[in-house]
Amino acid sequence: MFNYRIALQRRGVPAALIEQAMEEDYEDHEDELIRSFLLKKQYDPDRTDRGQKYRIYQSLLRKGFQNSRIKRQMDLT
Repeated sequence: MFNYRIALQRRGVPAALIEQAMEEDYEDHEDELIRSFLLKKQYDPDRTDRGQKYRIYQSLLRKGFQNSRIKRQMDLT
């Protein structure tokens, strides 16, 4: 999500418009996107070792997802 904001700002899109679009479209689906990624990686909180959890968590952070949403979906809270 963060990467898209920077790219749009560089192209001259007003920050208010970016925020409005992100809130309406992206953030509603963010949890769903995280769950989809976790399914793709065959993530199971009970069977995944600590190192793999860390790698998946870091990968989601690099993709721009919010820390709190990642932790909630990974059952790390």
